[in-house]
Amino acid sequence: MQNEKNIVLFSPTASSNEFTAKDDNFIRTQVANSSAKFKDIVTYFLNRNVNNVIGIYDPNNLAYSKDLLRTLEEAFILQNGKKFVKEIDVTDSFISIKNSIQSYKSDLIVIAASSIDSAKLIQYLKLNNINTPILASGWSKSRDFIEEGGKAVEGVMFTNLYDDDSKDKDFINFKKAFENKYGSQPSTFSIQAYETTKIVIQTLKKDNNPNNFKQNILDKKVFEGLQGQIEFDQYGDVNRKYHLVSVQSGKFKKIQE
Repeated sequence: MQNEKNIVLFSPTASSNEFTAKDDNFIRTQVANSSAKFKDIVTYFLNRNVNNVIGIYDPNNLAYSKDLLRTLEEAFILQNGKKFVKEIDVTDSFISIKNSIQSYKSDLIVIAASSIDSAKLIQYLKLNNINTPILASGWSKSRDFIEEGGKAVEGVMFTNLYDDDSKDKDFINFKKAFENKYGSQPSTFSIQAYETTKIVIQTLKKDNNPNNFKQNILDKKVFEGLQGQIEFDQYGDVNRKYHLVSVQSGKFKKIQE
């Protein structure tokens, strides 16, 4: 469908590198997985002597999960780190996953799976005295993850576009409005959906001809997000800075690198 002449797909969350640098009718506000995106994150881990990494992926969403592990591994290798020592299917039995992890000496476990699957697995691992640091995927960064995982997910890290404690005026106003309407804090997906919708409305207000929609976005190029600018390249891909957050006292807090 993304190649249909008059149909433009605009995603707030798609991050697979399979869509990167393609002149098609697909654009997005989510940063694509890439070794460049993970450069600073990998530097953080390498500075803390992380060498042996185990990846865990969801086979039902390979375009995302395998792509994330592949590009993260590539970022390690580009900075003289090692290939991942093992990749494990998250749908395997927890006992099998635990035994596989225990067979390797690892400094970091990366989990690319949904919030519920990730939280349940982490609970099981912690109950079985596996306390290796964990980096979970942006896919699982939600309140469900914390509510399902409880104390077991304290300290789990994520790569993230947003700082939940940002003092940016636009972000604070959005956060207050969201909480007043829905009675909860906005998730990363809510923030991305809002930013995407705002870009769509701004673009169509200036020219409501759908045939010009994509080109109008690419021509304007830079839009104001809730935390900094969103800049599109000629393919409709964006580049935004990522940082690390972790679960601290039941909340997502930015890690001071």
